Amino acid sequence: MRKISFLLFILLFSTMLCAQNIVVESFEHIETDLTANIEGSIVYDQNGEKCALIKVRSNPPAKGFIFDVGQLGIMKVEEKGAETWLYVPYGVRKISIQHEKLGFLDDYDLGMSVRKAKTYLLTLRVGHIKTIIEEEIAKQYLSFEITPADAFLEVNGSIWSLQDGYAVELLDYGKYEYRISAKDYYDEVGIIELGAEKKALKIDLRPAFGWLEIAGPSDIVGSKAYIDNTYVGTIPFKSDKLSSGEHVLRIANKMYKDYVEKIVIPDNDVLVFSPTLMQNFANVTLATLDGAEIWIDREQRGVTSWTGRMEYGDHEIETRKASHHSQKRVYSIQPSSEGETITLLSPIPIYGSLSVDTKSAGASVYIDGELMGETPLFLSKLLIGPHEIEIRKSGRVFVRETITITEGEIYNFKDNLNGISKPLTVEPVAKPEPKAEAKVEPKQENKIVPQAKKDDLVVENTNKEGKTVKVKTLIMGQVGYSIAPQLSFGGMLAQMYRGVGWYLNFRSNFNFMDSPKLECNDLGMINNEMPFYTGKEATSHLMVTGGVIVNFLEKKAKNKFNTFGMYLGGGYGKQELSWEMGGGKWVRYAPNSYKGFSGNLGIFGSVSGVTLSFGLNTINFKYLEVEAGIGFMF
Repeated sequence: MRKISFLLFILLFSTMLCAQNIVVESFEHIETDLTANIEGSIVYDQNGEKCALIKVRSNPPAKGFIFDVGQLGIMKVEEKGAETWLYVPYGVRKISIQHEKLGFLDDYDLGMSVRKAKTYLLTLRVGHIKTIIEEEIAKQYLSFEITPADAFLEVNGSIWSLQDGYAVELLDYGKYEYRISAKDYYDEVGIIELGAEKKALKIDLRPAFGWLEIAGPSDIVGSKAYIDNTYVGTIPFKSDKLSSGEHVLRIANKMYKDYVEKIVIPDNDVLVFSPTLMQNFANVTLATLDGAEIWIDREQRGVTSWTGRMEYGDHEIETRKASHHSQKRVYSIQPSSEGETITLLSPIPIYGSLSVDTKSAGASVYIDGELMGETPLFLSKLLIGPHEIEIRKSGRVFVRETITITEGEIYNFKDNLNGISKPLTVEPVAKPEPKAEAKVEPKQENKIVPQAKKDDLVVENTNKEGKTVKVKTLIMGQVGYSIAPQLSFGGMLAQMYRGVGWYLNFRSNFNFMDSPKLECNDLGMINNEMPFYTGKEATSHLMVTGGVIVNFLEKKAKNKFNTFGMYLGGGYGKQELSWEMGGGKWVRYAPNSYKGFSGNLGIFGSVSGVTLSFGLNTINFKYLEVEAGIGFMF
């Protein structure tokens, strides 16, 4: 009996010790706390009445409590940081508290009954808390090494920054879900559990792209290729990266019917495609009047005759010849036209008339080197345009000049045969005739001199003062500078006749890299995303212009010309600033990139043969560059 009593005493004592580990320090109504009656924090009991809210705090802080208020039951339990919120029906007066390690407290009397929509604070003091709140430091490293290096990494909803494809973080133990994505690659999704050992994942994303290579017979070389209605190049052709899957390929050649086919690009592989195009042309021969030009659809193709391919359908064919009316007609080319010779309408001659009369009859008249008869002579049909007329008599040439025949008019030519009077057979140029025998009209601008070849005359152009007119040529090296800053080098070539002429100007920094396909804004963002940049940049610069050059001043001193003038022109220009991204790709920086119309304006002057220039260049009136040059004029 004593043993049983002792055991009951020990059990009761142990129970009392456990209960003493959980002690209620206080329970009070917090009148200023309206949490239980605020929209969003209100909880209703089974009868639709607003619950009371008991906020439970422990000293020192502890978690893992289990609460019970009896038959009425607890409607909702929420962990709010160091507090536990209990939503209970109104009228609750007692509470039981239990903990796995701290023991239990049964039917503790709160000293009052809780009311609807009121907030209360229950403060607990717990013992042996050291064994509960001591926690092991449970952290470890998780790292990723990803290809491609510009991929996008998301772990548990957080975005990780990659440096050259590598990222590492120190994390709590647990499970982590990751997602890796990159343009032109398939997404990679997975879950990894992090424990005592660090985890390092090396992931190569699977390419979601391939390439297309188009080949074919020589007949279709140069045909235009389109992928998904976008022009991509000419055959033979190898594409840049194409997204995997189905695309629409179209090949266009005006001599063939359009070829349209659905193709499937494999992952990370090349699709080699050899299309067969259906012929849309016939081989024909076109023939017309001897010496007449043949124009097909306003493009000259040949003279007298032409053989080649013509696309099926209607074509406008015109024949042209000097001093003739052109003939134009629409011809229809069909498959049956293969090998056919088509005789075209011949140009219609346009005539005028010529009357030749000389004071002395019987002179021979030659038109364009052909004897036409003797004077007096009337030619009723002579093709319009310029003709060389020559009149000879008694073995001497009296007239040699050019006349112009006009349509429907008579050209009256009269001469007294007192003109040139040169023998038909002349001495070589090395043995000129004595000056006394040279008979030249004072105001004659075209001086005729005999040559070694029979019946040939050479004309030397002179101005009204009898001086030879010279063409001046300017060759100059140039350098350009922009505040970008940007240096460029090139040159100018110009020719002037009587102070007016033309010029060509070329300048470049000689970096002929291809234009990047990607473009970023002034913040460096592409499609609202910020890529990784390596810090490398490159500039491509090119200007090709031409126009008018004018020389206002020309003085001759010591056999050197002193000149002053200006030049003005336009053409094409390109100025592109590119940045390198991770992975070696380049992107065009849009705010400092220009392409299109290029204009320039400048002045020049030369002293003792050395010519200097200074001018301005622009591209689309947004980019400005100064230029300077040095050269020589001769």
